[in-house]
Amino acid sequence: MRLLALFFSPRGRIDRSTYWATGAVLFGFAMIVMAATLGRAWLDMPRGPDVTDLEQGAFLRARTLESPLFWIPVLILAWSSTALKIKRWHDLGRSGFAIFTEQIPVVGEWIAFKRTGFDAGTRGANAYGPDPAFSGQDAPRPPAPRAPPPRSPASPRRSFGRRGA
Repeated sequence: MRLLALFFSPRGRIDRSTYWATGAVLFGFAMIVMAATLGRAWLDMPRGPDVTDLEQGAFLRARTLESPLFWIPVLILAWSSTALKIKRWHDLGRSGFAIFTEQIPVVGEWIAFKRTGFDAGTRGANAYGPDPAFSGQDAPRPPAPRAPPPRSPASPRRSFGRRGA
């Protein structure tokens, strides 16, 4: 799966390891965005003996929230996170609308976290695409049926229930 499609397309499926790895990448990106935005606001912050901590905090909040350096990456992160969760629900054989499970008060986020983070996906292809754990030639094949062993001509056939045949 191409990198842009991985992060931005809600189509297809991803397995648990890809879900956790992409989540770590998104978390790292979010930390960089937050550090850059707050660092820029901190450099512009008014200082001096007459400026209170409350004023400095208000300045940092206002400067951060009004900055496109903050909002553009936040929107990108929100869409990417949503697309990854939808793909993970697809791997579990559920519609992307299952993402709304998180909206159930108290237990919804725990259910979604457990299902998307720890439950194994549907084995083999499902309605949302091929199994992401196996690709093409690497897909496990069912074992070939075993033929019964050949009978020896010297062993007589036994017929149960009839005598003297």
